[in-house]
Amino acid sequence: DPNTLRLIPGMNARFVPVEGLEARELVLANSPTTTAEYLKNPEATAETFREDGFHTGDLFIEVRPGRYAFAGRTDDVDKTSKAEKINKLDIERDLEKDPIVQRAAVIVSQRPRPALIVKPAYEMLQGKQWAEIEDALWKVVEKVNAELPRFSQIRRDHIIILSSHETLPLSPKQSLIRPLVERMYA
Repeated sequence: DPNTLRLIPGMNARFVPVEGLEARELVLANSPTTTAEYLKNPEATAETFREDGFHTGDLFIEVRPGRYAFAGRTDDVDKTSKAEKINKLDIERDLEKDPIVQRAAVIVSQRPRPALIVKPAYEMLQGKQWAEIEDALWKVVEKVNAELPRFSQIRRDHIIILSSHETLPLSPKQSLIRPLVERMYA
């Protein structure tokens, strides 16, 4: 299956549990073939190069015995001010499955509850008044909230809807530039 990963026998790697998540992180064993540090970045080195190996930050879920599907990155997971872990990427992906959501960004960063910045797919909402757009987006959020633990749920008063002229900051690969989103909407 091309969408899954399996560890080759003899490969010095393993999947380790991540507290509060179903997913596991891929860790490569320390060896002569694994680099030992980030150049001129002691903070990143301390965070990822540990006694038990190189923590890749890549999260996987076992979809069947010995087969793992990519589930995001550890930096997609953030903590609320109550230390509850929320996988922002999962929530964003679920919201973006709906055709009226062009882009979504979830902000947690030590807040008691997550906030949502959403860019509607205005071409799907032509002729709708602002209140109708808000209601339509709220229905999408409610659907996603129904599948989330209570602490991960987004409240209606924690949503910012971008106008058709506003955009979220994206990298050349079209992924969110999270630090910039955080600074813009903190």
